[in-house]
Amino acid sequence: MLCLTDMHHHILFGMDDGPEIEAEMEQMLTEAQQAGVTTIVATPHITPGIVPFSMALLEQRVTQANRACERLGLNLRVLMGSEMLYTFQTGRYLAEKRVPTLAGTNRVLVEFDPQVQFFEINDAIATILCNGYVPVLAHVERYSCLMWHPRRTIRLRKQKQVLYQLNESAILKSGLSFAAFTVRRLLRNGMIDLVASDAHNVRDRRCRLGETYRKLRSQLETEQADRMTGNGLNIEEFFDRSPVGE
Repeated sequence: MLCLTDMHHHILFGMDDGPEIEAEMEQMLTEAQQAGVTTIVATPHITPGIVPFSMALLEQRVTQANRACERLGLNLRVLMGSEMLYTFQTGRYLAEKRVPTLAGTNRVLVEFDPQVQFFEINDAIATILCNGYVPVLAHVERYSCLMWHPRRTIRLRKQKQVLYQLNESAILKSGLSFAAFTVRRLLRNGMIDLVASDAHNVRDRRCRLGETYRKLRSQLETEQADRMTGNGLNIEEFFDRSPVGE
């Protein structure tokens, strides 16, 4: 029996481009349990200093999600988090503790424009670290500056206090592109820390983490697949991983 943690999931309704209504959120919760997920970290999009964000609404929606799990009889819990688009205001928001971290840890999930430059990612990592947080790069497979330079990407992970998160789609839809080649190389070299669904709905962006886990197990050691998906780990164990230099 799988007991997976999905640490990047847009499960909360009425907050971003995830579910629009509570009924759709309930469908997503049910599907997540069917996929073997027992813990979801809710990660609504936030854009510090650009788009207003309500911490009170986030807390309310997480409470509603957990009550829905109880009402539906699901063995599933939802924890608070966010997916932060890096902006010029990010440092200030981190210093003021206005960014929801992943499950209350000092890990923050951060995303960039797909065409971000490598020096911008480096600068962002430095800003996040100097404010006392560890950056988790969301869906690393999307950034051309990382995928087209695998050696540089591996060196960054080895030298900096940074974690790499990969979306399930990069594993389930792996192909012959150079990005797919780099993803496989990162997996083989143990450079991927976390694998998540990045689910948004029950249509084209569904939670298929159980299927992803089984494919990972067919390609890697079981312990590595468990570690990346949190299978059998509690939330403290799941996030208790030390980037180089920590």
